[in-house]
Amino acid sequence: MEKLENLPRESFFQKEHFETFLPSKFERNDKEILQERKDVQLRLLELHDELYPEIKKKKWNIDKHNSEEHLVSGIDISNPFIANKLSSIWLHYGKTDKEIKGYQKLVDEKSKESFINHIRLQVIISNQRREKKYVVGFWLVIGKNDGSVWDRDSINKKLKSDSVFTERFFELVTSLGDNYFVEVNNEVQDNKSFESVEDFKSFILKDNRRNYFIIGKDYAPNAKEVFEENIVNTALEEFSRLYPIYELVKHRLS
Repeated sequence: MEKLENLPRESFFQKEHFETFLPSKFERNDKEILQERKDVQLRLLELHDELYPEIKKKKWNIDKHNSEEHLVSGIDISNPFIANKLSSIWLHYGKTDKEIKGYQKLVDEKSKESFINHIRLQVIISNQRREKKYVVGFWLVIGKNDGSVWDRDSINKKLKSDSVFTERFFELVTSLGDNYFVEVNNEVQDNKSFESVEDFKSFILKDNRRNYFIIGKDYAPNAKEVFEENIVNTALEEFSRLYPIYELVKHRLS
């Protein structure tokens, strides 16, 4: 794990924000750690206040969560809807309230078609346990564990039957730029590592819906791109690259 002692004061997230996600704190849920997590939530809400108006100017077909309480992810691991080990907190944007309600009309248990159970763009502060590093990530979360059934089933079917879709998906992912990753079923590959459309297709078809499906880019805590003066522009730039993929692969109710 990298050291945070010399984190520049210009960084949007400071040492205390990252140390909220020390491994020793993952399973704690006392008042002290809840306050630390709350401070991270508040920092992300400050980012939202600047970022959301800029997103609206883009006229993208994405929106914030319809509840102010859920603009950022939860912090209390006693909540059955929150993982019992908390190593990250994020700010997210996705399908509109009208779209979500359309899905909820089709099921008895509306929570299964909640905002978080669909494709989303997010800014995340995280302790990436496998790589043992803290990051600020800008991710297209196609699906969380056991989530985004409609989106993922749609992708699976199109990959097997629609060559135009498959080639476009491949082109968008491989042309993102340097240092992007694709994570499917706990396997991670560099976006430029795919040698062919078939290679890419085979990797994506490993998705079994039980684990996260993510395309994104991570920045180190001290990267200039995530300095306070730069982070909004960085988020907009990263979302601008990821949004065409969002539009291509998201499921739509006909």
